[in-house]
Amino acid sequence: MSRWIPVEAFEHAGHAVFISNEDGRIEYCNSATETLLKRDRQKIVGQRCCEVMRLRTPGGKLLCRAKCGVQAQIRSGKVQKVRPALLAVNGDIPSAVDLLSVAVSPPVGSRIAILHVVKISAKAPTDKVVETGSCHEPAAYTCLSPREREVLQHLTSGKGTDQIAEKLFVSSSTVRNHVRAILSKMKVHSRIEAVLASVERR
Repeated sequence: MSRWIPVEAFEHAGHAVFISNEDGRIEYCNSATETLLKRDRQKIVGQRCCEVMRLRTPGGKLLCRAKCGVQAQIRSGKVQKVRPALLAVNGDIPSAVDLLSVAVSPPVGSRIAILHVVKISAKAPTDKVVETGSCHEPAAYTCLSPREREVLQHLTSGKGTDQIAEKLFVSSSTVRNHVRAILSKMKVHSRIEAVLASVERR
């Protein structure tokens, strides 16, 4: 099934988000990616993602390679997975991160891209791979009220708090309350995770 999220939905996300094309080259990255990698966006876009990220498994083996196993699994239609990994920037001590990769495709055409989310892990890395299905229960989305679903739909289309408030004719604080309820019911910790969970459900 074709799934597409406008990149605007991730521009101000707290986690690093980048999209790689069929050749493994980065077509888009958000401002959080610049911060995480300590590199200017113009020097990231167009590069091979394996050369930019150079992620390693918790055991120290190179995860990011020219023949990307993550992309191969995602393209084959296997379940999206959160993978623990290690990220070292500019020779610093490696940080534990969580990598989530999702296949996306534009509304027109058959080209498939891979959307990657990299966030600093809250726990020590292990070799265990956790399926996102265990995080987003199918019943969670059905628990949302009609208004909460409407807010989530606007989040998925890339709108911010003030834009959603204007669309729904409510205050920004009301929108923030709806977002908090959405995160709680969907058992996720950020707006970007709620957006990705919504996409996975389609």
